[in-house]
Amino acid sequence: MSVRFIAYLAICVAIGWIIYACNDKSTDFEHTDLFQITGLINDSDVGKSIFPQYWIDTTSRANLYTKAHSAVGTINPSDYWVEVVKHSRTILDVAESCKTDQCNQDNSCAQIELIDAGCAHARIASIRDSVICKYHIVNSLDSSIILKQVNFVDVYTALVAKLNNVQQYQGWAIYAVGRQREGLRFAGNFLDSTSVTVVSSDGAPFTSYPMRRIQYYRTSQLPQFHSGDPIDVHINLGDRHSDESLVDAYIHYNVDGVVRREFIGVTSQNTFDYAIYESSNASTGTFSQVVVELFRDTALRNDSPTSFNNLITVITYKKIS
Repeated sequence: MSVRFIAYLAICVAIGWIIYACNDKSTDFEHTDLFQITGLINDSDVGKSIFPQYWIDTTSRANLYTKAHSAVGTINPSDYWVEVVKHSRTILDVAESCKTDQCNQDNSCAQIELIDAGCAHARIASIRDSVICKYHIVNSLDSSIILKQVNFVDVYTALVAKLNNVQQYQGWAIYAVGRQREGLRFAGNFLDSTSVTVVSSDGAPFTSYPMRRIQYYRTSQLPQFHSGDPIDVHINLGDRHSDESLVDAYIHYNVDGVVRREFIGVTSQNTFDYAIYESSNASTGTFSQVVVELFRDTALRNDSPTSFNNLITVITYKKIS
């Protein structure tokens, strides 16, 4: 056997080991909690329905106005539409859940107590969404278009539990969700008493406080609606200051698989009430959203491209039939 052949054989073996090692690392990563939970959130029907790419209507377009922007200062908006420029999502971490309960007195990071019975290993997934979009605002006075670019960045959390009866994603399932909101473009004018409430089909009210600290709601605690059920939405703006300006309010919800929006109204009062119907056409057991978007006057009623102030509150509900 020649020296050249031996050297060639050694090189082939080395390359083979490198390929094997790379494949082995890839395989190892696919078995990590991060990989499995990322798939659960981004790819499963339940994960995608709880955490869709966009909370708000990005499909509807106002009539195709062509008039150029005219400097009019304060404007009276007749409509707007949202153009998404870029969306990205990253699962930042899947940290151990370390809340002490009856199941983990000795090791608070070991597992959590399930509401029905038993215990399960749990992790907290931190989901970072970044949405760059443009708000096209139609001025009713002269049909001009005011364009404002807005960047939304927020981190949502999901409490995932490893359940024995789940076959996919190595047993991980979304057990609870944290606060869901977007539109962190406000200047302290939406108080922590701001809330959105919907009444579930069984008559139980569910309230979200977007300005308060994160708390978790089990998926079994979320509102539940049958197809066609009325969804009564109550918006409480809290104890606003007397000098605060009017607020425009819109509601976004799923209609046959597409998010649409409706204008709720303009008010200087503290509350809005609005009624819609469950019309998502979602599969039984998956989820959909009722989304309330509140604007200060610096958003839709001001032609400055750098002036924008809104708050998007999300309530996720379960489609039960």
